Amino acid sequence: MSGARAPDAALDGARFDPVSSELFSREPEKLKVLAHPLRLKILKRAQISEVSAKEAALELSEPIGKVSYHVRVLADAGLLELTRQTPRRGAIESHYRATVSLHLDDDAWQQVGFEGRRLMLAASTQEWCADVMRAVHDGGFELDGALVANAHFCADAQGLEELREALDAYYERLLAIEAGIAARVAAGEAATTEVNVGMTLYEGQASASSHAPFFARQGGRAFPMIPEDLPVSGLPGAASPDADGLGAPTV
Repeated sequence: MSGARAPDAALDGARFDPVSSELFSREPEKLKVLAHPLRLKILKRAQISEVSAKEAALELSEPIGKVSYHVRVLADAGLLELTRQTPRRGAIESHYRATVSLHLDDDAWQQVGFEGRRLMLAASTQEWCADVMRAVHDGGFELDGALVANAHFCADAQGLEELREALDAYYERLLAIEAGIAARVAAGEAATTEVNVGMTLYEGQASASSHAPFFARQGGRAFPMIPEDLPVSGLPGAASPDADGLGAPTV
């Protein structure tokens, strides 16, 4: 879970505009291009710095032919742009950078419709879950300060709005922290550790074992994340998790 790759000088500190609804209105075929797990990984990687298909294949542990195909699809759709070409033993290695972010504005999220949202969420959460399980089995949660938390409860309209506002503010704070890190790295002031932070808010029933809110921090303590002023009766009944609830990695 650690890495020392420095941001590309040309892209260091670059910020991408959110994907707007106009993109899908003008070119709706881009939606299908985005709705693929490997293409999402490649696009995310190309947001960090320019990358070739060969480099992406090595970093993502995927066959070069497979990655090259998806790079071409992204480039043909205008989601990647060619930045430079390097001669390599009689061949040409092409390097690309992302032209858009994976941050969709509110209008764009509505524009893609239910099926589009379903496809993009399926691709993104599949990747996310695989990354989390890989970190579990590789010791990524041994990082000092690593955090696991979840909460499941019934919310009224006011509570939902308060949750949205809290998560919006939290995400804006994450972006500010990320910008500060990029500035320090660019100035040569800091070494880095590669980390992942995620959050979700959705409607749905939880499995019996996840009804009880949970909070655990490496280097700290683990305890049920139940607010002191919330009656236990206000939570769905919880069942104890299986003795061996970890399972095999889904990677």
